[in-house]
Amino acid sequence: NKKKKKYYDDKKKIFKPLDYKKLQAFDKNKKKKKKKLQYYCKIKVKNIIYFYYLYPMHSFRNILIIILSVGYIFCSAQDSEIVKLNFKTIEKKIDSLHNHPEKMWEMINVYIKKSKIENNYETLVYAYRYASNYSEYPKSLKYADSALLIGKKSNDKQLLTDAYLNRSIVFMNQAYYSKALDDILIANKYSIELKDDYNIYKTIYYIAQNKIYLGLYEEANKELEICLKYFKNNLKNKDLGKNFEMYYLYSLMSYIDSNTKIGKQKENKINWQLLRFSVGKYGLTDEKNAVRGESSFIGWN
Repeated sequence: NKKKKKYYDDKKKIFKPLDYKKLQAFDKNKKKKKKKLQYYCKIKVKNIIYFYYLYPMHSFRNILIIILSVGYIFCSAQDSEIVKLNFKTIEKKIDSLHNHPEKMWEMINVYIKKSKIENNYETLVYAYRYASNYSEYPKSLKYADSALLIGKKSNDKQLLTDAYLNRSIVFMNQAYYSKALDDILIANKYSIELKDDYNIYKTIYYIAQNKIYLGLYEEANKELEICLKYFKNNLKNKDLGKNFEMYYLYSLMSYIDSNTKIGKQKENKINWQLLRFSVGKYGLTDEKNAVRGESSFIGWN
């Protein structure tokens, strides 16, 4: 019969005997609360670590995903816009942007991209031809080689003719006349097999250019006269990848030049008038100025 310990109850202002069972239960609750507190503290610490060390990684990853998604959407939108464009429209835009190189190159890249998207070997050869015409050596040769590679891949003699002719222009601009003539003769062989008049006369034009460089002016003059008649008779032809206007103008220029070299200046009076009218009507495009066919006429007006 031990005396029960008492405790003072502040609320009732009296002493009460201690109930050991309640006290034990209270201690157990206290321990549970302590454990819970410790557990929550650990979780909180873990969350803090996660926030400071892991969250930024997730955040960066999310930002990267968003950027890539936006980029993909933008590229997809661009691709859809490119697909809508017509190849002839692209060529016309490139031809009209000679005085704006940056915009012109944008269109050339569009031409290349659209051709690749559509897996179109023909237009890809023409696109690389534009790129080689408007870039400096040795980059121009890389584009010309790319065009030739596509031509070989397609196994299409028409495209091979265009590609070999295009590379011959690059070689002629660098005064590699022997290499240029090799490519011209291959192109000429293919165009004769195909009975492709446009490329036959183009190869004759470039053979004439080679002869001018070698000093064979009379032979070149006869060949240029033949080219001039053919391109003049086909000025209304607007087929994709063919530029009758340009080759007419450059044939006329080279013809006037060769006339001067062989003493036919009298014939040139009419030709000069014709050239002034034609340049005003058709304008001068490029293809590396048809191997600088206009060089003798700078300042002619």
